[in-house]
This record gives sequence, structure tokens and C-alpha cells, in this order.
Amino acid sequence: MALFTTNLNKPLLWDSMIKGETKSNIQRFIEPVAIDEKQFREIHEENMKNSDFKLYYSDMKETKERWEQARRESSQALETLKEWKKKLECFPLLKKSKESGSLLKGKDKDIYELREEGLADKIEEAKKLDDAKNKEKTKLREQWVHADRLWKEFSLTMLGQPFAYESDGKFFRIGGGTISLRQKPKKNLDEMGTEFREFLMDKKSVTTMSFAKITEILYKYEKACEPGTHDRGQVGEVLNFVRENPTCSRQDFLDEAMKIADADFKVELQRHIKSLRKNKEYENDLNNSIDPTTERDEILKQGRADFQVAKMMQRKLAPVREHLTEEERSR
Repeated sequence: MALFTTNLNKPLLWDSMIKGETKSNIQRFIEPVAIDEKQFREIHEENMKNSDFKLYYSDMKETKERWEQARRESSQALETLKEWKKKLECFPLLKKSKESGSLLKGKDKDIYELREEGLADKIEEAKKLDDAKNKEKTKLREQWVHADRLWKEFSLTMLGQPFAYESDGKFFRIGGGTISLRQKPKKNLDEMGTEFREFLMDKKSVTTMSFAKITEILYKYEKACEPGTHDRGQVGEVLNFVRENPTCSRQDFLDEAMKIADADFKVELQRHIKSLRKNKEYENDLNNSIDPTTERDEILKQGRADFQVAKMMQRKLAPVREHLTEEERSR
């Protein structure tokens, strides 16, 4: 069977190593890493989903089986040659025994009857068979090495995934990278829904969200919807509301965003907002504008700016300041 030899556009890593090209990096890249059987099966099953990989791998397995069979046949042919040579070595003793009147039986008789000429002919036949089997073994080994090399190179240079193999009951991986993680160009609708939900249910993000962050997430949510659908139109309405009201309060945005929340999330979000409003600081944050400049003015009016808070603390500490040590006052 001819080897599956689809042309690889990229140079073989082993060729690069021989040429001395980025040797240390490549050596590190193809260094076998011990793994367990579960990881081996996970990597191999994922690789086998690729039709080209499957062809390379199957070709490697077939050529290895042929080589192993040829190796057994070559070993058998060599043993046969050795056996005939031993028989020839025994012939002088058998001849002497026969001439002394001994009765030869079984294999001794068969060897004696072949005579030296017949044994030499058998040795010559065995030599030819051994030579042919050895050449076949060598040829098939080269084919297996080549197929094994193509299989590994395809995995590392074309498939872009690690590959795994078993050796003496142990499992190894060569090559880095993941096998199931995917970085899609954009999130699907459900994934964007999850991101939108997490954004609003996070205490810090919902009480500090700005015009830029809100429009960013709504724009991605809109793009995840199928064009021309009702849902895309609803997300677009909320996005337009924010664009047309860039200084609205966070609460105003949340009220508008309720129209794109599903029934369960709407209830959960309302409870979340109600809980936050029990805290005066969070209540002010929700009432403040999504526009950073406008919010700075609001924070000043609320007396919540950092310098205002610091002054207030100084006034509270003034009555007890004279009782503090020098070290405590400097803190």
C-alpha cells in the first residue's frame, strides 16, 4: 500500500533541527510529556475527528504492522539459516558414527542422507531467504518511520494540536495547545445573555457602570441577535435610549433594560436593585449619572468626594485629637 503523502507546505520540524534552525525551541516543543490514560484518549479521540489526521494515523499503524510482521519473518529466516549451519557442522560426526556401524535415526538420519552437498544447498537457500526477509524488513521499517514522521508532523504543523501516543503501557503527549477550547469570532446569543446578566448582577459593575461600558455590552448583544428579529430590535431600542440619554442615571438605564430581561432575570434583577438601595452609598451610586463628568458634580453635591470625606473625618476626630499621641496624630 502506498504511503499517504499529502504535501506539507511547512518544513518538517526534525529537518529544521538537523539544519540547526531554532534548535532549542523546537526541542522543547517536541519534548514528550507524560500524561494519564484519560488525557491520552481525550487527545487522540479529538485528533481522530480530523479526516486527514485519521489517514496519516491509519497509514502509520498499517505500515508498523507490516514491519512487525516482516521483523518476525526475518527472525524466523535467520533462525532457519543458523539451524542448517549447525546441521552442516554436525555432519562429520554423523558420518563418522555411521562408518563405525551405528544406526542413525530421526533427524540424524535426515541430515546424513542430505550429505554435505545437500546441506550446502539448504544453507544457500536459507541465506537467500534470510537476505530477502531482511531487505523486506528494512524497507518496511523505513516506510513505517516515514509514515510515523508524517503523522506527527501533520499534528504539529498542520492540525495545530498536540498528539498522544502509548509506549510500554505509558502515555505521552507531544506538542502544546488545547484540543477543545475555541475562540469564536463572536459570542452567540445565549453567551451574550449570560454576560449581560453577570454585568448587571455584579454589585461593583452595576453601581459604577458608565456610558462607554453600557453601550459596549449592548452593541455586542445586538450583534449577537439575528438581523431583522424582534429581539434585535428590542436590544437596539435600549441601546438607542442610552445613546440619546448619555447623562441618564444608572437607575433610568436599569428601568429601560428591564424590557430585554427574561421573566426570571427580571424578578432577580429587581430584588438585587432593591437590596442595593438599602445601602445609602449604593443608592446614591444608582441615582447618579452614567456620564463620568456629570457624576463627579453629583458626588460633590452629595459630599462624597474623597477630600470631602477626609475633612469630615478630621472634624469628627478633632475633639479627641488632644488625647492622641504624636504617632497616632501623624497617621
